[in-house]
Amino acid sequence: MPLERGGPFPVTVTAQLHMPHADWLTEVYIKIEWTGLINSRHVAVGGTAYVPADLIGELSQALGGLAARASADKKIEITEYLNAFRAAHPDKEVTGP
Repeated sequence: MPLERGGPFPVTVTAQLHMPHADWLTEVYIKIEWTGLINSRHVAVGGTAYVPADLIGELSQALGGLAARASADKKIEITEYLNAFRAAHPDKEVTGP
């Protein structure tokens, strides 16, 4: 299941089921690979993680919560910036939040 996002910082995430071959019962994992994330030095990085399948639901909920918080924080930051800009430049028309 590949997920791709373009733009100035393209990111690709691929997820697939992974089960080691063995003569005994083994854990089923979701293998997650990602490339194109940018670290603090603006260098593209990536990686691979094997997450037990039964933890994916919890991980998904946690990531969803973080994403919602990030979106709300970004909206607040943009609104504060635009309000400060409007106050400093009352003669300019600014549209947005």
